[in-house]
Amino acid sequence: MGHQPSLFSLEDPSLLEEGRIVLKKVFGYNDFRGPQADIVAHASGGGDCLVLMPTGGGKSLCYQIPGLIREGVTVVISPLISLMQDQVQTLNELGLKARAYNSSLSAKEKRQTEEELLSGELKFLYLAPERLMTSSCQRLLEEVDLKGGLGLFAIDEAHCVSKWGHDFRPEYRKLAFLARVYPHVPRMALTATADKFTRADIIRELKLEKARVFMGSFDRPNLTYGLTKRVRQGSEQLIKFLEGREEECGIIYCLSRRKVEETALFLQQKGFHALPYHAGLETQVRARHQEEFLQSEGMIMVATIAFGMGIDKPNVRYVVHMDLPKNIENYYQETGRAGRDGLPADVQLFYGARDVVILKQMMRKNAKGSGRFHFESENLEGMMAFAQSTVCRRVGILQSFDEDYRGPCGQCDNCLDGSSEKDTYFSGRDWAVKLLVLYYKSQILQSPQDVCDLARGVISQKVREKKWYELENFGFLMDITEKGVMYFIRQLMAAHFFKMDWGKGGLLQLTPLALEFLKSEQEFFVRENPAHVHKKSKSTSTKKSTKKKTSKKKATASAKKATKKKVTRKASPPAPVVGLSDDAQELYQFLKELRRKESKKRRIPAFKVFHDQTLREMAERRPESEEELLELYGVGEAKLKKYGRTFLKEISEFCEIL
Repeated sequence: MGHQPSLFSLEDPSLLEEGRIVLKKVFGYNDFRGPQADIVAHASGGGDCLVLMPTGGGKSLCYQIPGLIREGVTVVISPLISLMQDQVQTLNELGLKARAYNSSLSAKEKRQTEEELLSGELKFLYLAPERLMTSSCQRLLEEVDLKGGLGLFAIDEAHCVSKWGHDFRPEYRKLAFLARVYPHVPRMALTATADKFTRADIIRELKLEKARVFMGSFDRPNLTYGLTKRVRQGSEQLIKFLEGREEECGIIYCLSRRKVEETALFLQQKGFHALPYHAGLETQVRARHQEEFLQSEGMIMVATIAFGMGIDKPNVRYVVHMDLPKNIENYYQETGRAGRDGLPADVQLFYGARDVVILKQMMRKNAKGSGRFHFESENLEGMMAFAQSTVCRRVGILQSFDEDYRGPCGQCDNCLDGSSEKDTYFSGRDWAVKLLVLYYKSQILQSPQDVCDLARGVISQKVREKKWYELENFGFLMDITEKGVMYFIRQLMAAHFFKMDWGKGGLLQLTPLALEFLKSEQEFFVRENPAHVHKKSKSTSTKKSTKKKTSKKKATASAKKATKKKVTRKASPPAPVVGLSDDAQELYQFLKELRRKESKKRRIPAFKVFHDQTLREMAERRPESEEELLELYGVGEAKLKKYGRTFLKEISEFCEIL
């Protein structure tokens, strides 16, 4: 199942056909999704590429299938050990030889991996960029290359290379050496989150100027978005959201370790099966909680953002944020962990003004240089404006990734809100038109603060030099506070009438959406009247808390309570599965229990035996032979060999009883 790259052109149709065979035989899927087919054909033929696809869009297959078609090992560069381990376990379950080469290995395991690599046994080797940059690892790869054993380099989470990316890691920038040292080995960079500035950075830093760019839609049509202003700590709102979801798996993100522990304990006291996860817990505790989450059919993981990357659990039915994420990219990536199986899922954010204050304090403390702080601070303000916006959520998200989506989507709080809610909004069309025209007539790119000064009639040195005070509508908002005008400007940015150009130092540009708005009669609403924004309410006061900081000892005790607390909530019977016939409902639940037993026996997550969609098809179609089983979603030859006989036998016996 391999070819020398020199024998095939990038356009060879036989590569795509072989890719389809591998797709079905190994992975059990009947056809490619989105741009997968073109990516597989291009990379299998030896072409470099940049792949941008949403979480759950099937990025891994884009390098795994070419890795099986091409001769040699595919070296996958990944930022996290958990991410590597999950991928390796998945490939091993499919009967493929894959290993992770990282600090978690013992000396014996390290030697064994090196021997398998040099002998040509391995098809996939996962390692971190730090490991790749060591002299010993580079000597190892050089030796493999001399034997013609390098087939492909896959650089996962490629946005880490960009200073504009939300997970910037300087080590990723050193990966440019691959183009120089191994020009004959194709490279594929993959990411789920990257706007045009980040994409340009990836291409430049990884020397992918001649690479083909493949971009799928970032839309996740199965997700329903909700963003709500938090009331106090949000506890009552959270419980209301969780009602009826006791049998579903979900993730709840909190900003601090303390809040993670308090929220997990609170949910346990309410009878939910919830466990905490954060970097302050002991390694064994984190591993145990993660394992339980992966195995569970109805559990809540309450976590900091330390949890999630590398967790390829397909049946997460909801993701809740109890605090504001740092930016829209983080929000998109974290919410993307819901509904990876393509079935309906909900994502909910509870936000408050205090979140911005706390996050900026953290950013100021950790940022390397004022430029980085300014960048992160502006992205945070953009996230807050998005949360407060009345515009379709999908427009806000997808336009952030330069995807031309207009909405309404019909699957977010803003699209679903009734007219009674909108009656409380402030109609800002007149202000929006005047401000956009004022900016246009200034004939120069400006920062948000400059635009605010124009609207408020501030006579700065630049205003005098450019004579902007002569422009019509200069100072038309002079009676509104600076805070109120900035709120309105950020709402225009959230509607994507303005786009911030970080390539030009964070200056604003008018977008095609703004020009369309000016030519139309379209209304523009904002949630609050900007004239009232400066007035602080008790709920948004930023006075210092009088509570004493929780000691490390108390925090640890709280974590132990959250870890040991028994679940007392009475589990409701499983809800009927939407789209499944009445006859199939009982068999589906029976098959889920069988899958749980098989996963426990093999000590792997249940979804790595079969996905829910596979069980649904089994319940509906009731296969009687291995040939019929192979026709189902996600059933390849390796899974057929491991589980086929057991599941066919149980299905047959179940049907006989009926």
